[in-house]
Amino acid sequence: EVMVDYISEEEYYRDMDHISPEDYEILMDVAIANKYPLERLIKIYGVESSYGTDSDMNTGSYQGPFQFSENTGGEVGLVNISANIDDRHDLKKSAQAYIKSVKIKDRRMRNRISNESGNFEWIDSLDPTLKDYLLHQQGGTGVAQLSLAREGYQNYYFGKVRKRIK
Repeated sequence: EVMVDYISEEEYYRDMDHISPEDYEILMDVAIANKYPLERLIKIYGVESSYGTDSDMNTGSYQGPFQFSENTGGEVGLVNISANIDDRHDLKKSAQAYIKSVKIKDRRMRNRISNESGNFEWIDSLDPTLKDYLLHQQGGTGVAQLSLAREGYQNYYFGKVRKRIK
């Protein structure tokens, strides 16, 4: 069974116009196996690599269809430099790693917020795709800090950031 988020018919067809049938099948299989909304996975694939068509997606520190660094890829079993394994360019493995990573980062974020304020109002108001994208980009701690700063903890967190950049 495919989990779905509500998206408009226009959004659905816009994504479907850009993704190849082969990539769609791979992502559908991954979404079903991991109980993750297919539309969300496709949208992130589009944002991160232009549905696998971005000519620069395999250059630089962040690579592959879901743009993992060696470090973040290593955290979810996608990369093992000592064993000469780098599966960041494999759509299926990268999609699986993305879902695993987002779930780990979501737990970290929720633990951090629970320990600080317990207020999930802002997090729960986010579009689920945006929340997952922020988790992928900023990590669980980073998204928790955004939420906490919004609540009024900004002096504490911005002070920490200022100390780091001096």
